[in-house]
Amino acid sequence: MHVAVITPPEPVITLAEAKMHLRVDHTDDDALIARLVAAATQHVSPPTGWLGRSLGVQTLELSMVSFHEQCRGNLIALPFRPIVEVTSVKYLDQDGAETTLATDKWRIVDDYMVAPVYNGSWPVARRDHGSVRIRYVAGYPDTDGEPPVRTVPEKAIVAILLYVGAWYENREEMVAGVAVNALPPVASAEALLSTLRIWSL
Repeated sequence: MHVAVITPPEPVITLAEAKMHLRVDHTDDDALIARLVAAATQHVSPPTGWLGRSLGVQTLELSMVSFHEQCRGNLIALPFRPIVEVTSVKYLDQDGAETTLATDKWRIVDDYMVAPVYNGSWPVARRDHGSVRIRYVAGYPDTDGEPPVRTVPEKAIVAILLYVGAWYENREEMVAGVAVNALPPVASAEALLSTLRIWSL
């Protein structure tokens, strides 16, 4: 199983929000702060981050050698929920021809799993790397309306800001003999995020 990022996640924290948190009112450090926000977000966000949950809306593609590689009773769990929508299910048949599985052949179960329709079954795909590819959109989209409302959990927003604050104030690995990643703001961030983490079984 492999998950590729097709469209990078939308930012969940603006530069202005980060600067307000840091109480910075000049522009000298804008580039640095933007990098810290990006690094903090990547530190926790999939597919490289440890949270196991998408924050900013992004397009991902799960690739497998067969429909049954990740199956539990025909159910394929899509990593890094919440899932906004599944855009396509494709596979290579026994002759290597790419086929897009029609939307009336599969369904979404419990908002994050893909399964064949009732009494249906997955087709036989050629067993090869990337023979089955499911493309989907994951993350917390803003709500419709004016103005749109951000739906990313506040715990995640605060945690990322805590990371940014700790890294901005302590730009070296050690401060007075204490590892930066052991400083209280970072510990608080991880405590907040631990309640949102999706653990792999």
